[in-house]
Amino acid sequence: MGYLISFITVAIWAGSYIVSKMAVGVIEPATLAFYRCLFAFLVLTPVCLPKIKQNIDVIKKNYRTLVYLGFWGMGLSQSMTYFSGHYTSSINMSLVNSLIPAVTLAMSIIILKTRLSIVQYIGVLVSLSGVVYVLVKGDINVLKNLEFNYGDILMLVGTFSYSLYGIILNRNPSIMSGWTLLYCQLFVASVLLCPLMLVTSESYIPSTTSIPLIIYAVFFLSIISPYFWKVAIDKIGAMKSSLSMNFMPVIAAILSYIILGEDIETYHVIGTVIIVSGLVAINLTRQKRSSRSTPAESNLS
Repeated sequence: MGYLISFITVAIWAGSYIVSKMAVGVIEPATLAFYRCLFAFLVLTPVCLPKIKQNIDVIKKNYRTLVYLGFWGMGLSQSMTYFSGHYTSSINMSLVNSLIPAVTLAMSIIILKTRLSIVQYIGVLVSLSGVVYVLVKGDINVLKNLEFNYGDILMLVGTFSYSLYGIILNRNPSIMSGWTLLYCQLFVASVLLCPLMLVTSESYIPSTTSIPLIIYAVFFLSIISPYFWKVAIDKIGAMKSSLSMNFMPVIAAILSYIILGEDIETYHVIGTVIIVSGLVAINLTRQKRSSRSTPAESNLS
């Protein structure tokens, strides 16, 4: 059951790339990001507010960490996904974002002084090369001319942002319980995204056609998927749950083909194989090591 729940969670996350593309011309990216966080915050208020009162001293003591988590995780990372949807395909978005475990491990070497095995180093490099292959669409001449897709670059910014979020979370593993921590991050992100919406958006009031997209973002992405992911980790562990992330590009590609009619190009398939191969090498190596959670695992929980 744990494997099924983790797979469903990954499928929900894959749906976020479809939402990002469907939102183009329907709702401004900053507006969608803001309402996603604000409405999720309001929905969780009846449950989480009493716990906030109980943890007020902890919040005051760790307010800077909570601001960092809200900014890098819920704020910058999520908004980059919605902005990139205006420039690149949902398949590319999912492939670039699937690099998160590898980037998190790479950043942990610098920030946390984490020691990796040779296989993990190879896995990180292989995954990075797979993403580069996708970014240049299998054409090395793109590197010579530096003709990158703007949306892919935005997704890379979001990927690095979420990886840094994972590092910060790993360094502060027990600030407070999961739901209370999520609630605080949603509050911070709502406050930070509001001025971004006011500056970059022409319309602040959601249209009727944008409501289903907001509902999916609020309930499925911000509330249901975190709960499902926690259940999966409780049942089968963080490492085994994170293996489901390898299916993210595949699920996103299938959904993009069925719902959006996006073509699956040869470089998508080759890039996916390269990226997944690197991630599998990283995950299998972690399985042989101690059961202590790594930054990449914490990042995915």
